[in-house]
Amino acid sequence: EEEELLEALSQASQMCTGLVEQTSLAVRDATEDAAEAEDAYHIRLEAHSVLARRATEEAEAIEERFRTNGRAALRIGQSLELAEAKRRQCDSASTLIRRWWMMEDLAVQEDASGEEIRVTEEVRGIIPSSSCRMDPLFTRPENSLEAAKALKSLRTVVKSRGNSAAVSGSAAPLDPRSAKRFELTGRLIQRTSAALEQRLLNSFSEIYGRGGTYDFTSAESTGRAGRLDWVALRELAEALTNFDQGRSLHRRYVQLVVTTRFPEFSRKKKHRNSRQEDGGYSDEDSEEEQEFDMDATRSELSNLFHRVSEVCTAEFQLIAHVFTVSSAASSSAGGGGWDIPSLHSEPIPLQVARALLQRVISDPKNGLQARINELLASIDRRGDFDAGAKKLDTFVVIHEKAAGLFALLKDAAEQMLVAKGGVGGTSQGGSDGGTAASSGEGAAANVANARAVA
Repeated sequence: EEEELLEALSQASQMCTGLVEQTSLAVRDATEDAAEAEDAYHIRLEAHSVLARRATEEAEAIEERFRTNGRAALRIGQSLELAEAKRRQCDSASTLIRRWWMMEDLAVQEDASGEEIRVTEEVRGIIPSSSCRMDPLFTRPENSLEAAKALKSLRTVVKSRGNSAAVSGSAAPLDPRSAKRFELTGRLIQRTSAALEQRLLNSFSEIYGRGGTYDFTSAESTGRAGRLDWVALRELAEALTNFDQGRSLHRRYVQLVVTTRFPEFSRKKKHRNSRQEDGGYSDEDSEEEQEFDMDATRSELSNLFHRVSEVCTAEFQLIAHVFTVSSAASSSAGGGGWDIPSLHSEPIPLQVARALLQRVISDPKNGLQARINELLASIDRRGDFDAGAKKLDTFVVIHEKAAGLFALLKDAAEQMLVAKGGVGGTSQGGSDGGTAASSGEGAAANVANARAVA
């Protein structure tokens, strides 16, 4: 049994020794394979790092070329833009020179023939186009805007010549004939400008005088029956802005509003004159015979203030659409479009609205203040013992109506005339609750002011 056990242990020892040798061989083989794989990996990693460095260098070179070429392209673009601006200036100067020569030729022909050109009749279309001696630019209504811009440039030439002569102290050039031609041309330009401005003003008055509903939903709505053609008014206003910044247009528009929209301002005076002519007695005597009716006075003031609020609110909308600076006109070459107001000047719509309110309220003859003064003077003329109390009651009513009217006009001007994105645009960053509260308070105030005026 011991021998069998020893033999079994001997065999087991041999087997273990064989397994150890096989394991050691396998470990050595695995170590060698791992070393070979590591060497191959290091070789591939080095190759990849070389490629990555080359790619980085190429990318940096491309970026550097891009920056260099980009700066060069920017300089080229700026040069092209400057060249384009100079080209436009040259085109404008060439067109201006051709038009000056055209006007100069007409002026010289007029002086040589002794027959005066009927500028006003030709520009207004009274004379047929086939018989006109002037260029169609000034005689055809469809060329009004271009003609207004051209005349503005020509007047600038005339004015600059006068300014340079005043500075130099000598108004006569080297050639006396040139001075005469320049003077003749300047007078013809002034006559043509006056005729064209008057034609545009008459067209504006005619379109506005036809009246119609104010519909600013779209430009196509102006072609419908019963609608005011505000697009045509805006085109005329744009052309008239080339004449003294449109001041004549502003005065004409205010006069049109007062005469056509406020018949109440002149109706009472006409009624007085007719009664005096028919009855032969003075208005003061008739007022002394009548008793002062506070309810009638309040009703008359309510109608008057309500009419002013209604008309001015509607006209503010029209002013905002007709007298607003258009982007196409302001960006036109040569500065022939609307004159953009400077930072310290008031926008054109606000100027027109201010002139309208001053005329409607402060006109000494046909204005709101004049009507109120007449009403107060009628109380004094009656000479009642309680005239002071009646006048005080009237003052209270007038104060209430005027406060409501001015608040309504202020809100309407802020909503329709003040540029959007100002005060209202900055409030978007606030809380929704504060915005809703302010809008609710504004609506409540408007309702209260409307009740006060009514």
